Amino acid sequence: MSFGYLIEIFGGTGAVIIGVGTCIYGFLKRYEVKYDYEEEDKEDPIDVLNEEWETPGDEFSIEEDFGSNWNRLKFAKKENGHWNVNINKKEGSVYIYTKKDRLPPKCNEGNHYLRINIKNVKKNMKVKFEQKFFDISYNGVHHDNVYKNIKKDGPHIFEPECIIDLQNNHENVVKKEQLGIYISGKYSDIKNIIIDEAYYGEKWSFCKLCCCRRHCKTILYRRKSKND
Repeated sequence: MSFGYLIEIFGGTGAVIIGVGTCIYGFLKRYEVKYDYEEEDKEDPIDVLNEEWETPGDEFSIEEDFGSNWNRLKFAKKENGHWNVNINKKEGSVYIYTKKDRLPPKCNEGNHYLRINIKNVKKNMKVKFEQKFFDISYNGVHHDNVYKNIKKDGPHIFEPECIIDLQNNHENVVKKEQLGIYISGKYSDIKNIIIDEAYYGEKWSFCKLCCCRRHCKTILYRRKSKND
């Protein structure tokens, strides 16, 4: 049926409404949609990226006892469910991460899916996503870490391949992975970098709907599997 024929039957406005409705129907046949993202019970960033590792820099005071690297919580602190990072220039770095020893959800097709929102990233700050690989005993394996620089504020999505091998028990086989955010004071002071949102799990695309230049709703969507 042609668009001109619809106009003859329903008039211009009616034909447009029917056309839009047909497009929406076609979209919903092919995609899953979540309409209530704001109302969902979401995990705090400190629960998604639930561990941290701090390393002293070249100019960390020799008079101060650095203490344990793991979960030291000096450079990165937990505040109201968020991560807040402050590091003086050349005094150290922090890696805020989650550990994985299972494959990602099947709908992710072999990839991890990590989404964060970060604030107060400035020029010359060293901030990046990093994926690390380990064997069953948590020794590093001969596999290059995966990096992706973070140069600006806002949402960032990371979808690296998962290479955890649950079948092979030979040496140098990846059994565990870490996914997280590395922040270093090597080149500049780190002041109030905040991670105020983090999600790990099934892959969803985000669509923000705005009205009068104001964000009013976030919709999540993804293509349906062939079995649906």
